[in-house]
Amino acid sequence: MNQHSQPPTSDIASGATPGITPDTTPDTRYKNPGYLMNRASRLLMRRAERRLVKFGLAYAQVPVMVTLKYSEAGLCQKDLAALMQIEQPAMAELLARMARDGLILREPDPKDRRSSLVTLTEQARQLLPQARQTLRQGSSEALADFSEAEAEQFIGLLQRVVANLENSAALD
Repeated sequence: MNQHSQPPTSDIASGATPGITPDTTPDTRYKNPGYLMNRASRLLMRRAERRLVKFGLAYAQVPVMVTLKYSEAGLCQKDLAALMQIEQPAMAELLARMARDGLILREPDPKDRRSSLVTLTEQARQLLPQARQTLRQGSSEALADFSEAEAEQFIGLLQRVVANLENSAALD
């Protein structure tokens, strides 16, 4: 065989896994901060979802409940979506489920007839401490083998990551 007729070197023969680029091998994935933050977030969310179901809650509802707890007069859907940093259609769907489940009330906004104010029901206020404890439990489990100093440092680093991303999003 001349050099032009030789079969191409197989990925397997070279030790590479077919279909996996060097950027996505397990060794490199676990060194990629974006992958690791995403994976940790998903693991925490799945754990929380499994635990919150016994209260009749979904993970996405808890941050909305916490935000509404501190807004005695209520918030309109548009403001709530902006605070939660999600699109209004997604917020509308989430609020519809929460209203169906008896977690929120919608009342006319006295300042704007086209809008309604969203407030928590008493049922939601009673569930909120248990929901928050469930989320804290997951965070504690995630940091179980961290020293107090390591946990504080990790939280500080994550705060910097969030700030970096929020600052760079303003440039987009």
